Amino acid sequence: MTMTVEQIDPRLLVPNEGNLRRDEGDVEDLRASIRAVGILQPLVVTRREPVDGEAQTYTVEIGHRRRKAALAEELDTVPCLVAEDAGAALRIIRMLGENGARVGLTESENADAYAQLLLLDWTPEQITAATGRPVEQVKAAVSLAKLPAKARAAADRGALTLEDAAQLEEFADDEKTIGRLLKRGSHGWGLKHVIAEEKAKRERKETVARLKAQLVLDRVKLVSTPQGWGYGTHTMVAAKDLVDADGVRLNPEQVKTKPGFAAIIRDPSTAPRVEIVCTDPAAWAYRTARDVEAEQADPGRAEREAKAAALREALTVAAPVREQFVRESFGSARGAKKVLAEAVRLAVLAPRLLDVGGNESDLVCALAGTALHPAAQTASADRLNRMLVARWVGANETNLRRYEGTYTYAANETQALSYLDALTGVGYQLSDAETELYATLSQPGEDDEEQDDGGDVNISSADELTDDSHIDADGDGDGETCGVDAEIDPVEVAVPDDLSSLDVVGAPVVTGV
Repeated sequence: MTMTVEQIDPRLLVPNEGNLRRDEGDVEDLRASIRAVGILQPLVVTRREPVDGEAQTYTVEIGHRRRKAALAEELDTVPCLVAEDAGAALRIIRMLGENGARVGLTESENADAYAQLLLLDWTPEQITAATGRPVEQVKAAVSLAKLPAKARAAADRGALTLEDAAQLEEFADDEKTIGRLLKRGSHGWGLKHVIAEEKAKRERKETVARLKAQLVLDRVKLVSTPQGWGYGTHTMVAAKDLVDADGVRLNPEQVKTKPGFAAIIRDPSTAPRVEIVCTDPAAWAYRTARDVEAEQADPGRAEREAKAAALREALTVAAPVREQFVRESFGSARGAKKVLAEAVRLAVLAPRLLDVGGNESDLVCALAGTALHPAAQTASADRLNRMLVARWVGANETNLRRYEGTYTYAANETQALSYLDALTGVGYQLSDAETELYATLSQPGEDDEEQDDGGDVNISSADELTDDSHIDADGDGDGETCGVDAEIDPVEVAVPDDLSSLDVVGAPVVTGV
């Protein structure tokens, strides 16, 4: 075939009427690439029949999106591979498809090939048809092509899956962060945890930037947060903790632009927020309120509360990753068998601990494959086993997520530890926050002597719970479960005929029952 490479004015390029892609889509990313490195891959065009007195024009066979981006960038010329006819262009497309289907390529080489095909107006679905590779893997491979060399090398040696690469795409412009993520977390759930933490960190940075911008608009002075702010003694005091000469508590919004007042960004690494402060209350004749006096009496209290708040925030970040693991691990009859013995054991020894909060009702239904009521009344033994595991997971998640709140009196430490042990036993990797919580709960505390031996006083302040406690989907106590407004009737728990298969010997026992 005869082909030449020429520099052609993009305004002389005419879209092919037979192009399957009717919507060329957003080309902002392509424009940014062109500004940085130019057009690396020539467009494939064919000559059009010249019209008297008009300039030679060309039909675009491959490269419609590059043509659109070049016009938007107002480029004078673009590199074009001029084929002798449309048939030659089709043969080029065919060769590219065959090249993309080669075997023995590394993941990064495949990713580069797919990225090139996308530049040639191929869709992921077309690449799938040509290579036989699932479309999800094709899309993930394209994400890998955007990552720095460290991530590509990790994928080539099997330390980074394509799924992981897709999650890292958000940080493709930050090579240091990519390196830090790959160093901290191995592939799989460990990496998912550090990615979730990094996303939360990035969101907090963006929040700080927005807060600072708003302070500029409001003409409020921004000062640095004193070291150890929130505990100890400082010249600077929060405006909300001050009273004026008449004993009237100050309104931070009303005084924030007055002399002597400024703003600080509190808790930038956990939950960023603005606090209005007085830089020197004594100089401006303000007195501290009772809250400050209480802080001076117990200077370590605020520090302990700040650490606890940071842990609660980290536990909240870790929870969605843990729920994803639970859904993927136990969301089938086969997967439920991994923890069936633990679920049966809890149902036998402490059925009261199977109470599920409304926030976890959807999770229970997803794991069971259906709403528990009324399906449980006619379900087979295998289905009941799966339902029991679903309820066991929901109850344990309800209990564990209580530690994300300020008041944990209703949380059961033994149940939380047993649940985390069960998850790690089937391959889950605890986040740093979950590891810290586990260590804290494992240590005997001062409150243990005030509780019964089993520590079950934390379960409920109500009278003795019945064994047929139900899942309250919306938390209003009406027994509505997964969209069904009815209380679950007692159902026999399906257990194997051979109880020895439950491996009861040496298993942890939930006390306080």
